[in-house]
This record gives sequence, structure tokens and C-alpha cells, in this order.
Amino acid sequence: MSEIKIHKKIRYWYGFGNPNRLALWVHILINASQEEKDYVFCGKRIVLRRGQFITGRKRLATDVGISESYVEKLLTEFEAQGMLEQQKSHRSRLITVTCYDDYQTSDTKKKVSSGSPASSLSRALRKRFEEIWAQYPKKAGKPQAYEYFKKSVKTDKDWQEINRALANYKAVLEREAFRHPKDGQGWFNPTFWKGFVDISDPDPREDFKQFCKERSNSGTVVGISTEVPGDVSHGHI
Repeated sequence: MSEIKIHKKIRYWYGFGNPNRLALWVHILINASQEEKDYVFCGKRIVLRRGQFITGRKRLATDVGISESYVEKLLTEFEAQGMLEQQKSHRSRLITVTCYDDYQTSDTKKKVSSGSPASSLSRALRKRFEEIWAQYPKKAGKPQAYEYFKKSVKTDKDWQEINRALANYKAVLEREAFRHPKDGQGWFNPTFWKGFVDISDPDPREDFKQFCKERSNSGTVVGISTEVPGDVSHGHI
């Protein structure tokens, strides 16, 4: 498939009446990959998935004919609207068009799959992912997070477990202020989130001491007070 599709409901999109917004969005759709391919991004080999492409602000500004600052403004706008996601480096950025397959699947493929059990299952899975993604505190790496989700959440039991794991993880973050949430793509890796499905309520002093030990090993001086049992608030970082 060498063409792209523009759904008629784009007429109701807030940016339809703005030539620059419309031009940039169509340009993004045209350049998004239609098949998986190997690519190098930030010095690492990656698999460029459908709906993704690597570009830069200057390149987009030149191609569309608008200023670099306006390109940045519009990309930030599109990202806030959930239309795309960006991973930036100092030289380029990886852009992912969200819901690419919802609009760019071929008619033949749609006729075969639309309304099929597999298609319905895929929509239900995506709906569940969006539901739990909305609850996750650090929304970074959504495409990879979804890939992990698809592979690890296949039954109602899995769904219950990942929700319990997230509730436990958020409770740990709330209780232990020195922790910072992982990027979404890191947390949704099943090797990580499954460790939070069933956790006991650990002694926070022990966890804090481990944290201090790690900081100390890195060269940071940390003081620990154990005067009040069960209270980690006297540790000074």
C-alpha cells in the first residue's frame, strides 16, 4: 500500500481549518512507515513499526514550509491531543502516530478482519490498555508499553493481576517518597509488574536502608537515624 487514507471525519477536527496544522499532520501521515523495518535511532538498532518514522524539527519545517518554533508548537499540541507520541534525542526524534492502524489498514484487510472475533478482541485489549495507561503516573514509552501489555495480559485473571500490581506499586510510591516511578515502558514489562502482584508490606526502614546503601555506593553521603522504630522520616539525604 503506497497511499494514505484521510477519513471524512477529519472535517470535524479542530485543526482542519488551519492550513499549517493540516499540512503538518498530512505530512506526518505520508512519512509514517507502512511496514516494520530496521533502523538506527540514538545509536541503537530498533524496529521501526507501522505508524512510526524518524525525523527532525528542522526537516519538518523545511518540508512543510513553516518555522521550526511553529513545528515544535504543533507537535506538542498533537501529542497533548493523543494524536502522536515523540521520543527526542539531541539530533532527531522518533514520532509514533497513535491509532495508525485504525485508519491506514487496507480495505481488503478490513473486509477480512472487520467484525471478526480477533478484531473484536484487539479492540477490547486496546480499550483495557488505555484504561490502565490513564492510571499510570509516568506516561513515557507508550508504544513499547502496549506491546508488553498485549503479550502479558491475555485473560481476565491477567487483567486483575496487572491492576492489583499497579495499585500495589502506587501504594509503594506514596509510602516511600524517595522512589520515582519508572517510565511506562519499563513498568509494563511483565518481568517488572508481576513482581508487584502479591507483595507483603515490608518494613520501610529496611527498604530505606537499602536505598541509602545504594546512594552511599554511588558516592553520596547519607545519614540514617533509627531512633524511632518504623519511622524513616529522620533519614537525611
